[in-house]
Amino acid sequence: MRPNPDLPPAGVYDAEVYDLRDLGYVQTPFGSIRKVLVRFRVDSENRSYLVPRPYAFKFSSRSHLGRDLCSLLGRVPEPSFDLRDLQGISCQLHVGIEQLPDQRQRAMVLGI
Repeated sequence: MRPNPDLPPAGVYDAEVYDLRDLGYVQTPFGSIRKVLVRFRVDSENRSYLVPRPYAFKFSSRSHLGRDLCSLLGRVPEPSFDLRDLQGISCQLHVGIEQLPDQRQRAMVLGI
């Protein structure tokens, strides 16, 4: 796998929550699910990269979003929590590079 200049190298970075997007209801093999996209900004070699992480919009401690919110906030928030309040929060992000079937690559969040 050759390095992609548009992606950060795999590793652990100091990062911040850059922005959040409500993707609405998305059709999946499991039915229509509300999704949100969180983009993290990481800096590597004097360059900034945005690393996206899509989530099902579920706040339970067993959901990916709930688990990552617990890492960011120290607790799973109430369902009334406004995700926009995450913007600008600092964290450490473990970034990996995934090889897609069509030979493209994408950065993915492995952990917060």
